[in-house]
Amino acid sequence: MTWNFDAITLTLKQKDKSVGKEPDTSFCFNNLKLIPDLAVEVIFSSGSVEDLDKYQKLGVKEIWFWLNNRLEIYVLVDDRYQKQNNSNSLADLNVQLLDKYISQVLTGNPRILKKAFLQEIS
Repeated sequence: MTWNFDAITLTLKQKDKSVGKEPDTSFCFNNLKLIPDLAVEVIFSSGSVEDLDKYQKLGVKEIWFWLNNRLEIYVLVDDRYQKQNNSNSLADLNVQLLDKYISQVLTGNPRILKKAFLQEIS
């Protein structure tokens, strides 16, 4: 399985600058664009699922929140976010496997975990 994507980190803003949001990381699939296809927020001390309103106004198709040691996926459907068990952007991704490795990153060796994760998905 191969994915064509670019990771970007920047402040997302509407043209009139009335709404802005800076995700922890974001991804554009197939080509770079001003508004990413996927934004990721790691929530430890700031931020919340209530940020979905800002992302909706910006038009980000999919948001992932890492919250309470779990990945929550929200997909924009008919101008509203719906919580889903799987990603639309990365349909082949095993979310439970991703959860397992993300939760180990804080206590394990990131290089070893990355290698093990890549072996499991290839």
